[in-house]
Amino acid sequence: TSVVTADFLKKAESSEMKKMLEFALGIANEEVKGAETFLRNDNRVLPEPFTVKDILKSDSKYYSDNFVLLLKYRLGQDALNLYNLNFTTAINSEVKQFYKKILSETVELMDMCTDLLIKMGLHKPLIHIPRNEIADKVDEQSFLGNLFGENRPLSVPEVFQLTSNYLST
Repeated sequence: TSVVTADFLKKAESSEMKKMLEFALGIANEEVKGAETFLRNDNRVLPEPFTVKDILKSDSKYYSDNFVLLLKYRLGQDALNLYNLNFTTAINSEVKQFYKKILSETVELMDMCTDLLIKMGLHKPLIHIPRNEIADKVDEQSFLGNLFGENRPLSVPEVFQLTSNYLST
């Protein structure tokens, strides 16, 4: 992703987008360097990298800053999940520290993206949850639904996950 991010950075229009993309490029370069180091130290064959030859060479801008921002935000969400999984499953302390650092930097990148999304009017809450006037307890087993009859309404986490999945397609 460092090659693509570098291309996005060259064509970014606003100084805030450039700042965010510079930070993202730093993370991407750090990730590539770390992965290469760990793979070499373990005598692994390095995968063929994505290079400048793989991107369209043109001074034309094919993507708006809005698109790039939305893309970086979504990729950041996915990266947080992946880095968290890598951190929690790593055994090697150096690998663990590497993902701890990358995870922390990606959280900072997500904050930058969120601030830009809000400023550019692109942040739209996925769902609106009405406020309850009273605390409601589940007191019937039928809340879980049943096989032959009406099911219960979807819960907030279910609606959020379904909405996120829909938007990812």
